[in-house]
Amino acid sequence: MSYITTVTGKHFDPVSPDPELIDVFDIAHALSMICRANGHVRRFYSVAQHSIACAKEAQARGWSREIVLGCLFHDGSEAYLSDVTRPVKKDLPYYLEVEDRLQNLIWERFIGRPITQEERRAVFEIDDAMLSMEFPRLMPDDCGDEYQNLTREVICEEASPASVRDEFIRLAASVGTKCYMQERVDEGARLAASLLASPKYSFSELKPSELPKDPGVYAIFHKATGETLYVGRTTEIRKRIKQHIGGPENSARLKKYLVNDDRLPEIVNMKKAKDYMMENCYFQFVTAEEPKQRGRIEGLLSYLLKVRYIETEH
Repeated sequence: MSYITTVTGKHFDPVSPDPELIDVFDIAHALSMICRANGHVRRFYSVAQHSIACAKEAQARGWSREIVLGCLFHDGSEAYLSDVTRPVKKDLPYYLEVEDRLQNLIWERFIGRPITQEERRAVFEIDDAMLSMEFPRLMPDDCGDEYQNLTREVICEEASPASVRDEFIRLAASVGTKCYMQERVDEGARLAASLLASPKYSFSELKPSELPKDPGVYAIFHKATGETLYVGRTTEIRKRIKQHIGGPENSARLKKYLVNDDRLPEIVNMKKAKDYMMENCYFQFVTAEEPKQRGRIEGLLSYLLKVRYIETEH
């Protein structure tokens, strides 16, 4: 295998990266789950939180859109490569080559052009200052006094990865990444509108023969509140929907999520979860032939519809 599978289902090759597959949701999600300092901190503080703090510092200094985005995405390569501690990284020339190539591609993807040397210096000036601020707050050590040059206060508090991911995405959109971002937002809006305009199927009245055997993406909603409980992609819609109700336990993902949801204490087993779905849930779907397309659709809909649970393809 010469690729990694991202959270939105893309097959991404970090060594020979396809710029069209570089995705803000993938980056924001991964960086929100990766801890700073290789985990050697007093409390969880993610790479995404550090990146957001750097971008906001650039904004506070009144620096250009390009530098703000450069700060926000300056650790973007870690979403696809993870990171290596500095004492080791300096002796890994091939890793450094791959990292540099991928990082420059990420900057170009979201800034809209290659980052300049002057902009790069500005980005890492803030990066170093932020590091010197984080050290004494998160680790039993210090790392210089560059933090004295920071113009805004940063509180290194633990936050949920999902909330940090969403803040990262909102900040990228508000600063204004290249037209690619608007294209993705527009694409997501079209897909969401298409799905929401499709027929609604209640689990209590389900007739599997009415469903296609085509691959696609589906969403499961709560009838009363309209909340999106689940978005998934599948190679066969009819089979997958049937599995949600009557399939083996290892394929009944939503029912397991419901059983484990502290907000639903009355659901104590899989039968109760099935009864809950039969009484309270309906689903809608769109067909999509290509696996990569299904991955993109699922990722976009998961964000736009604020889905409660996320699944993998079956």
